[in-house]
Amino acid sequence: MTQAAHRATFDHVGFITSDIETSITFWRDVMGFDPQPVGERRQEWISKFIGVPGVFLPAIKEIHYYSELCDKRVARYSVRQRERKTTSTRSYWQKVKFAVADRKTKRDRRLAELEHLRSGAFDDNWYGGIFGFAREDDVCGEICPSYMIMPQEGIDHVFRLNPDAKIIIIVRDPVARAWSHLRMTHEPEKLTAIAESDDLDRALRVFVEYTDYASAIPRWRSAAKDGNVRVQLFDDVISDPIATLDGLAEFMGLGQVKKWPRAQQASHKGKPFPMPERIRAALLEKLTPQYEFLAGEFPERVGAWLSKHDPDRAAATTG
Repeated sequence: MTQAAHRATFDHVGFITSDIETSITFWRDVMGFDPQPVGERRQEWISKFIGVPGVFLPAIKEIHYYSELCDKRVARYSVRQRERKTTSTRSYWQKVKFAVADRKTKRDRRLAELEHLRSGAFDDNWYGGIFGFAREDDVCGEICPSYMIMPQEGIDHVFRLNPDAKIIIIVRDPVARAWSHLRMTHEPEKLTAIAESDDLDRALRVFVEYTDYASAIPRWRSAAKDGNVRVQLFDDVISDPIATLDGLAEFMGLGQVKKWPRAQQASHKGKPFPMPERIRAALLEKLTPQYEFLAGEFPERVGAWLSKHDPDRAAATTG
């Protein structure tokens, strides 16, 4: 009696490694495997993993270029913040290893860009040089919350450098925005101390300033070309991120984007902490002009926002 022979087969095996180049050398030269593929990958393929094709953003968020030029208060924190972000991002790109040619090129380009961010005169040539690292046909932009509230001088500077610049301003429930900013800035113990502070106005001042939609949006609209300022509801980003991103892509001239990597994932989410009623009441009082302004833009949404904080005021503001 004979026993049937059994043979195990498998499709592929995955390994996690800290150094892909050394690992490939071992499996190829020592073990005799033939790794496939190790060739060059083009943008259409690699964009599925690293982002949206045809878009360039600087290696770090919040460069603060325009706002730092026109507001000395910004420079008190922006220089240190830029240095910290540049250093940490540079450390990441120096350590990461890529076997794919396009990824190596991206890493080398990012390292050169980060070196540019760390050096040179802080002027228009330096700022323009950041976007010199983009591909020829890329749509270029940057993200910086302090730009929204900067004075007319800074806004005019933007359009002197690029008269066709398109601006996206993301708007959310003013009290919720200020509270989110507070939670991102302070630990729970500090938030409790602020709620009990004898000088609550001073503690909340900067968070109220960063929520001044009523002044900022008209300033940007008056300086930009018609149709070049988009006021986007944060609520829509949460409720339907794909449709929102499709609308933003059309506004920016990107056309139809086949896929939005990580669109459904929350990013940089703050720690949950219940809002003290004393802070809620103070923010509501100080941000009343913002609700009144936004009621003219999004009346139904403003009513829903206010109903969470003060139902009587919601009826008065949207009625």
